[in-house]
Amino acid sequence: FLLSTMTAAPHTLEDGIDPDEVVYTSLIQTYLSLLCYDNAIFLAERLAAHCPTSENAIYLLAHCYYRNGSAKRARSVLLSKATMEWNATNSNIRSNVAAGGNGVGAV
Repeated sequence: FLLSTMTAAPHTLEDGIDPDEVVYTSLIQTYLSLLCYDNAIFLAERLAAHCPTSENAIYLLAHCYYRNGSAKRARSVLLSKATMEWNATNSNIRSNVAAGGNGVGAV
């Protein structure tokens, strides 16, 4: 079951929620509640790879690392996500300015 969801393209419902993300999130939370951190981390890493733009997936991965005692790894995951968002925002602003805009407003 999980192997097929790891390799398949994400399927989304009409409301924008990925059903695979819902399943992974539930399993990760179950493993965390059972203190099975290695299993939770494994699934959280798969979820982050499957849904790389999901804030929930990134948060869960960082949370798993933190609960496992790896605060530096958790911080690294959160910082890398913040850096990617910052770079994307600045790239959009630069594109807007290059197209003749002032870099302010909707991009």
